[in-house]
Amino acid sequence: MAYENDAYRKVMKGVGISGRRAVNWIIHSLDDARKERLRAYADRVTRNRPCKVSETFLLDGRRLRVRAKTLAGLPGFHIHMAEIVDLTRDADSL
Repeated sequence: MAYENDAYRKVMKGVGISGRRAVNWIIHSLDDARKERLRAYADRVTRNRPCKVSETFLLDGRRLRVRAKTLAGLPGFHIHMAEIVDLTRDADSL
C-alpha cells in the first residue's frame, strides 16, 4: 500500500488497524488460503479494467467490502485504487 486517505484510516481504525505498515504486515502474515483469495481478487481486478470489482472480506469479525480498479500496470506490476466500506458498521447503524 502506497497511499491512504482520511476515510480509509477511519475504517481501518474501526477494526483496530492503524497505518499502512500495519495493513501491509497483516497482508503478508495471512494464512495461505487467505493470501490466495486476496491474490485471486487482485487478479480479477487486473483482468476487468477499467471496471471496479468488489469482494467482501472478514477481518476480526467485521465484514469489509472492497471495491478496486486498476489504474495502471505493466506485466507483473499493477497499481490499484481501492475503496473499503465497513458493512458491519453500516448494518449496526440500521
